[in-house]
Amino acid sequence: MPDREAVAQDGGPTTRASPQTFEQFYAAKFRDMTRMAFLLTGDREAAPEIVQEVFARMYLRWATVDRPDAYASRSVANAAASFYRQRAAGQRRSKRLALERPTPPPDTPEHLEDLIASLSRRQQEVLVLRYYFELSTDDIADTLEMRRGSVGPTLQRALKRLRKELS
Repeated sequence: MPDREAVAQDGGPTTRASPQTFEQFYAAKFRDMTRMAFLLTGDREAAPEIVQEVFARMYLRWATVDRPDAYASRSVANAAASFYRQRAAGQRRSKRLALERPTPPPDTPEHLEDLIASLSRRQQEVLVLRYYFELSTDDIADTLEMRRGSVGPTLQRALKRLRKELS
């Protein structure tokens, strides 16, 4: 599929970053997007399903997607948040639902997982995008569709709470 040329914010032309085809993009990003979905939902089975759904929708819009990385990240974050809300609603209806939680690295304090889970959903998302995916403030704001000026304070509140609980 030929690459579309877009106009950058400064008015100059910009082109979609490689990989050029949907298939190449899918192959390069599926694993990272699945990790992102897992970290945001805590569900190993749902994560690839969420990402498959995102890529299926993205495929239909591929010709109009100017920034595939940002589009995919934002879509996965939104789909994970939707899954999280649906799961929470299901838990309220049925206490039988057992949540699968990510396994923390070996050197992580045992209760850090619970501390992160106790943060607001937005704080969890910002932490994952910043420290796991190493996204910039601008990229986090674009991905989560939030004001750039809100990313830093959200991250700082999350870190402050974690530090307080860990000390």
